[in-house]
Amino acid sequence: MPHPIDLAAWPRKEIFDFYNSADPLYSVSFRIDVSGVYRYTKPRGLSFYLGLCWAVTEAMNRVENFRYVIREGQVWLLDERRPSFTDIRPDTHLFYMVTLPMDQDIDAFCRRAKEQSRQQDFFVDLSTEGDDLVLLSCLPTVDMTGITTSRSTRPDDSMPRVTWGRYTVDAEGRRTLGMALEVNHRLIDGYHVGCFVTELEAVIRDLGERGAP
Repeated sequence: MPHPIDLAAWPRKEIFDFYNSADPLYSVSFRIDVSGVYRYTKPRGLSFYLGLCWAVTEAMNRVENFRYVIREGQVWLLDERRPSFTDIRPDTHLFYMVTLPMDQDIDAFCRRAKEQSRQQDFFVDLSTEGDDLVLLSCLPTVDMTGITTSRSTRPDDSMPRVTWGRYTVDAEGRRTLGMALEVNHRLIDGYHVGCFVTELEAVIRDLGERGAP
């Protein structure tokens, strides 16, 4: 169950307090090999985009600092973050936001997310929104090198934001893309960003090894 952190005994309290005096949100961009997600999703008829949404959320939930949230000045530790991803209606090119619980099974998640997105006829259901989300988006027509997203400037905004661009294919068939991660420095340092990237690479590698059915 989510529970509050004892700030007086919290090792990073000094850092937490320091970044309260300025805008603590920052962005890191990097390239990542997503071939494993492609190798897993395509033979199964699953969405590559939704598969990567699952992989990012799965990796994020493995790093404790990414599950911290700030609620009225108090830090809480979540059991897990829920994915909230953007999708586009092909008839209008307008985007909307789909939020659903995380699922330990990538196949079940992709199918459920696709169906929920297909049925959704509104921009966002605010009743499902909360501070436990990871906000996910994609620029599928751009080989993206970095991005900043719409966000609050409040120092307690603790929802990570992850955006990626179009993948490119090299001579060896590797699919790589640019990914941007936005986080709150009161909760997450560069070390934890590195941990997230390491976990994401491990999740993607595992999917690639599972490969075709």
